[in-house]
Amino acid sequence: MIAIIAAYADHRVIGYQGRIPWHISEDFRHFREITAGGTVIMGRKTYESIGHPLPGRENIIVSRSLSEALIREESAKALVAASLGESVDASVRTSAKTPVAAAPAETDIRFARNLPEALDLATRNRIFIIGGESLYREGLAYADTLYLTEIDGSFPGDKHFPELPEGEFQLISSEEHKVEKAENAERELTFRFLEYRR
Repeated sequence: MIAIIAAYADHRVIGYQGRIPWHISEDFRHFREITAGGTVIMGRKTYESIGHPLPGRENIIVSRSLSEALIREESAKALVAASLGESVDASVRTSAKTPVAAAPAETDIRFARNLPEALDLATRNRIFIIGGESLYREGLAYADTLYLTEIDGSFPGDKHFPELPEGEFQLISSEEHKVEKAENAERELTFRFLEYRR
């Protein structure tokens, strides 16, 4: 299974200035439950916004600017060092000295230069594309399942989820929820967990 999992608000907003512009605990729990034990594929900026590999999942980071050295290193410690601002070459040289606490040994993390390469690297049979905008757009051609959280609310946004290709996905389930207090929301929010299949 190759799935896309995303949450978006009005105007298909998914992010603003490198962050998710809302905080809905139920949605984060839903995300954790669905992706547990699978492979998550994300862009470098999405990884940086999360700040760490997602535990209990194989993490694949897609970055077109990754060097051959960092891809060969296949070390979470090297990526952590690189994301902290070191040059890629310096991060590879110093990865052995980076504290293991920065990237737990049980965390499975890999690197790819593009989405097809990331899909080839995945070793688990449940694969989830988790962002950002360009990976979602590209991933629609590969996905057979979509797990979408549709939030009724207006938030500032500079990243958007793409429109679904007409007629390619069928809605198979919709589950509505309400949350009285959501961070960065001025009122009660209604949201829906939607599942589509190709």
